[in-house]
Amino acid sequence: TDNALQLGYASGPVSFVIGVENGDEAVGKGMFDSSPDFYANAGWKGDMFSVGLQANYNVNEAAKDHYQVGGNVAFNMSDAISMHVNGVVGHEEGGRGDYWGVAGGAKANVTEATYVELTGGYVNADVWDRYNVNGGIYWAPASALTIGLQGDYTHTDYGVPTTNAYSASLVTWWRF
Repeated sequence: TDNALQLGYASGPVSFVIGVENGDEAVGKGMFDSSPDFYANAGWKGDMFSVGLQANYNVNEAAKDHYQVGGNVAFNMSDAISMHVNGVVGHEEGGRGDYWGVAGGAKANVTEATYVELTGGYVNADVWDRYNVNGGIYWAPASALTIGLQGDYTHTDYGVPTTNAYSASLVTWWRF
Protein backbone atom coordinates (compact mmCIF):
# COMPACT_ATOMS: atom_id res chain seq x y z
CA THR A 1 0.00 0.00 0.00
CA ASP A 2 1.04 3.59 -0.52
CA ASN A 3 2.14 5.63 2.47
CA ALA A 4 0.87 9.19 2.17
CA LEU A 5 0.96 12.43 4.07
CA GLN A 6 -1.56 15.00 2.90
CA LEU A 7 -3.05 18.26 4.02
CA GLY A 8 -6.55 19.14 2.90
CA TYR A 9 -9.02 21.95 3.38
CA ALA A 10 -12.66 22.33 2.42
CA SER A 11 -15.03 25.16 3.21
CA GLY A 12 -18.23 25.74 1.30
CA PRO A 13 -17.53 25.39 -2.40
CA VAL A 14 -13.70 25.57 -2.11
CA SER A 15 -11.37 22.63 -1.48
CA PHE A 16 -7.70 21.78 -1.85
CA VAL A 17 -5.33 18.94 -1.06
CA ILE A 18 -1.52 18.84 -1.16
CA GLY A 19 0.45 15.74 -0.37
CA VAL A 20 3.37 13.43 -0.79
CA GLU A 21 3.21 9.65 -1.04
CA ASN A 22 5.48 6.68 -1.46
CA GLY A 23 4.87 5.73 -5.08
CA ASP A 24 5.94 2.05 -4.90
CA GLU A 25 5.68 1.98 -8.66
CA ALA A 26 6.85 -1.16 -10.48
CA VAL A 27 9.84 -0.30 -12.67
CA GLY A 28 11.07 -3.75 -13.63
CA LYS A 29 10.63 -7.44 -12.98
CA GLY A 30 9.97 -7.70 -9.26
CA MET A 31 11.59 -4.32 -8.58
CA PHE A 32 9.87 -1.29 -7.10
CA ASP A 33 10.67 2.38 -7.00
CA SER A 34 9.83 3.89 -3.63
CA SER A 35 10.63 7.48 -4.60
CA PRO A 36 8.07 10.09 -3.54
CA ASP A 37 5.17 11.45 -5.58
CA PHE A 38 4.04 15.02 -4.92
CA TYR A 39 0.51 16.12 -5.80
CA ALA A 40 -1.90 19.03 -5.41
CA ASN A 41 -5.59 19.43 -6.21
CA ALA A 42 -7.79 22.50 -5.94
CA GLY A 43 -11.44 22.88 -6.74
CA TRP A 44 -14.52 25.03 -6.59
CA LYS A 45 -17.99 23.50 -6.78
CA GLY A 46 -21.16 25.47 -7.29
CA ASP A 47 -24.74 24.41 -7.93
CA MET A 48 -24.50 24.60 -11.73
CA PHE A 49 -20.75 24.86 -12.40
CA SER A 50 -17.52 23.42 -10.97
CA VAL A 51 -13.85 23.68 -11.84
CA GLY A 52 -10.74 21.81 -10.69
CA LEU A 53 -6.97 21.87 -11.16
CA GLN A 54 -4.62 18.96 -10.52
CA ALA A 55 -0.84 18.53 -10.66
CA ASN A 56 1.62 15.79 -9.74
CA TYR A 57 5.35 15.23 -9.98
CA ASN A 58 7.13 11.91 -9.51
CA VAL A 59 10.73 11.95 -8.29
CA ASN A 60 11.76 8.70 -9.93
CA GLU A 61 15.37 7.60 -10.39
CA ALA A 62 14.46 5.16 -13.19
CA ALA A 63 12.05 7.39 -15.11
CA LYS A 64 13.93 10.68 -14.45
CA ASP A 65 10.97 13.03 -14.96
CA HIS A 66 7.27 12.36 -14.73
CA TYR A 67 4.88 15.24 -14.28
CA GLN A 68 1.28 15.98 -15.18
CA VAL A 69 -0.94 19.06 -14.95
CA GLY A 70 -4.65 18.99 -15.66
CA GLY A 71 -7.91 20.78 -15.27
CA ASN A 72 -11.59 20.04 -15.49
CA VAL A 73 -14.83 21.94 -15.89
CA ALA A 74 -18.27 20.47 -15.22
CA PHE A 75 -21.63 22.11 -15.59
CA ASN A 76 -25.29 21.20 -15.27
CA MET A 77 -27.40 22.19 -18.24
CA SER A 78 -30.53 21.37 -16.20
CA ASP A 79 -31.55 18.97 -13.44
CA ALA A 80 -31.49 16.19 -16.06
CA ILE A 81 -28.38 16.94 -18.17
CA SER A 82 -24.75 17.47 -17.11
CA MET A 83 -21.52 17.80 -19.10
CA HIS A 84 -17.79 17.83 -18.35
CA VAL A 85 -14.55 18.65 -20.17
CA ASN A 86 -11.06 17.66 -18.96
CA GLY A 87 -7.57 18.42 -20.23
CA VAL A 88 -4.07 17.29 -19.30
CA VAL A 89 -0.44 17.86 -20.34
CA GLY A 90 2.54 15.97 -19.07
CA HIS A 91 5.82 14.18 -19.60
CA GLU A 92 6.83 10.60 -18.84
CA GLU A 93 10.48 9.75 -19.45
CA GLY A 94 10.84 6.21 -20.78
CA GLY A 95 7.09 5.91 -21.38
CA ARG A 96 4.77 8.15 -23.38
CA GLY A 97 7.27 11.01 -23.59
CA ASP A 98 5.52 14.37 -23.90
CA TYR A 99 1.74 14.07 -24.07
CA TRP A 100 -1.49 16.00 -23.94
CA GLY A 101 -5.07 14.87 -23.83
CA VAL A 102 -8.66 16.04 -23.77
CA ALA A 103 -11.83 14.25 -22.72
CA GLY A 104 -15.45 15.10 -22.32
CA GLY A 105 -18.79 13.61 -21.67
CA ALA A 106 -22.48 14.09 -21.14
CA LYS A 107 -24.95 12.45 -18.79
CA ALA A 108 -28.73 12.60 -19.18
CA ASN A 109 -31.29 11.34 -16.68
CA VAL A 110 -33.98 9.28 -18.40
CA THR A 111 -35.96 8.63 -15.21
CA GLU A 112 -35.25 9.26 -11.55
CA ALA A 113 -33.28 5.98 -11.33
CA THR A 114 -32.02 5.55 -14.96
CA TYR A 115 -29.46 7.59 -16.91
CA VAL A 116 -27.42 7.40 -20.10
CA GLU A 117 -23.84 8.53 -20.45
CA LEU A 118 -21.56 9.16 -23.44
CA THR A 119 -17.85 9.99 -23.02
CA GLY A 120 -14.85 10.26 -25.29
CA GLY A 121 -11.22 11.24 -25.17
CA TYR A 122 -8.04 11.73 -27.17
CA VAL A 123 -4.38 11.51 -26.09
CA ASN A 124 -1.47 12.61 -28.29
CA ALA A 125 1.87 11.25 -27.06
CA ASP A 126 5.35 11.07 -28.55
CA VAL A 127 5.02 7.30 -29.06
CA TRP A 128 1.29 6.88 -29.87
CA ASP A 129 -2.05 8.57 -30.39
CA ARG A 130 -5.21 7.14 -28.84
CA TYR A 131 -8.89 7.95 -28.86
CA ASN A 132 -11.76 6.21 -27.18
CA VAL A 133 -15.55 6.39 -26.96
CA ASN A 134 -17.69 4.93 -24.18
CA GLY A 135 -21.45 4.86 -23.85
CA GLY A 136 -23.88 3.19 -21.53
CA ILE A 137 -27.24 3.04 -19.85
CA TYR A 138 -27.34 2.69 -16.07
CA TRP A 139 -29.95 1.98 -13.43
CA ALA A 140 -29.45 3.14 -9.83
CA PRO A 141 -32.36 1.74 -7.80
CA ALA A 142 -30.67 2.77 -4.52
CA SER A 143 -27.91 5.27 -3.66
CA ALA A 144 -25.48 2.41 -2.95
CA LEU A 145 -26.13 0.34 -6.11
CA THR A 146 -25.74 1.02 -9.84
CA ILE A 147 -26.16 -1.58 -12.60
CA GLY A 148 -25.42 -0.82 -16.23
CA LEU A 149 -24.75 -1.99 -19.73
CA GLN A 150 -21.91 -0.20 -21.52
CA GLY A 151 -19.86 -0.37 -24.68
CA ASP A 152 -16.32 0.85 -25.34
CA TYR A 153 -14.18 1.45 -28.43
CA THR A 154 -10.47 2.37 -28.31
CA HIS A 155 -8.19 3.06 -31.28
CA THR A 156 -4.42 3.29 -30.72
CA ASP A 157 -2.03 4.36 -33.47
CA TYR A 158 1.65 3.46 -32.96
CA GLY A 159 2.41 4.49 -36.55
CA VAL A 160 2.51 0.87 -37.68
CA PRO A 161 0.66 -1.06 -36.31
CA THR A 162 -2.63 0.35 -35.14
CA THR A 163 -4.96 -1.46 -32.75
CA ASN A 164 -8.70 -1.36 -32.24
CA ALA A 165 -10.39 -2.70 -29.12
CA TYR A 166 -14.10 -3.20 -28.61
CA SER A 167 -15.93 -4.32 -25.49
CA ALA A 168 -19.43 -4.63 -24.09
CA SER A 169 -19.88 -5.03 -20.36
CA LEU A 170 -22.49 -5.58 -17.73
CA VAL A 171 -21.22 -3.46 -14.82
CA THR A 172 -22.20 -3.04 -11.20
CA TRP A 173 -21.08 -0.65 -8.48
CA TRP A 174 -21.86 -1.37 -4.85
CA ARG A 175 -20.92 1.53 -2.59
CA PHE A 176 -20.77 1.20 1.18
